[in-house]
Amino acid sequence: MLIDRTHRVWMAVTLVLLAAATVAYGVYARSSPEGPRGGSVPGMLFGIVASLLMLFAGLLSLRKRFPAWRLGSVQSWLRAHIWLGLLSGPLILFHSGFQWGGLLEQIALGLALVVILSGVAGLALQHLLPRVMRDAIPAEAMFEQLPIVCARLQMSADQAISSVCGAATALAPAVEQGDPASLLAGFYRQQVRSFLDPLAKPQHPLADATRSGAAFHQIHLRLSADLQPCLEKLERLCAERRNLLLQAKMHRWLHGWLLVHGPLSVALLVFGVAHVVTAFWY
Repeated sequence: MLIDRTHRVWMAVTLVLLAAATVAYGVYARSSPEGPRGGSVPGMLFGIVASLLMLFAGLLSLRKRFPAWRLGSVQSWLRAHIWLGLLSGPLILFHSGFQWGGLLEQIALGLALVVILSGVAGLALQHLLPRVMRDAIPAEAMFEQLPIVCARLQMSADQAISSVCGAATALAPAVEQGDPASLLAGFYRQQVRSFLDPLAKPQHPLADATRSGAAFHQIHLRLSADLQPCLEKLERLCAERRNLLLQAKMHRWLHGWLLVHGPLSVALLVFGVAHVVTAFWY
């Protein structure tokens, strides 16, 4: 989700609540002879409010599973998730009096920090990566369609190489390298075709633009003029394949942070409940 003008109300409310909580904590900390503590009445109030905010933020996943519920749009819940989740961070610190406490408290505070930071990182990626993708990738394709697009690139290359070298020569498992056509066919079979494959890895030699340029340049120098257009087309197709690799990489970045944020959010709720139980039990 992008932070746009639709977030203004939530941003304003969050800042007002944060300012009020900061003033309240300052008064509480100065008036407490033993310093701020999580077990004091103000400390417990900060903890209860922070816990409720985290619990509400965690309900977003439940709301997404039931889109037909008439409890506000998913977008509204997501805005609340972002700003109330951010607000819970300072309230947790106010609850603890900026102290780490025992092992359980340290784990809970560490999880809260990582969850909040991963959420902020996710927001930053959602703002930056789409712009980078638009600038760096001329012809962006849907992520789910990338294998199909790659297969089309490979098919186009097969047709191009077959038109000048013949299908049997271009795709044969072994070809003599005595003439320019065989040289081009061998280069295509050994390097280009595997790179255009939908399963090509980012570690492929042609995935690096500099190495790819050097490899194509060496072949350019050894081909006759009639084969140059085909090689140029192969080079363009490889450039498109690199763009698709970049797009897949950015897509993983764009969504991969959820693999950290989601499970750790659940862990935070579990440790938060454990902290509450032990605090009241002991």
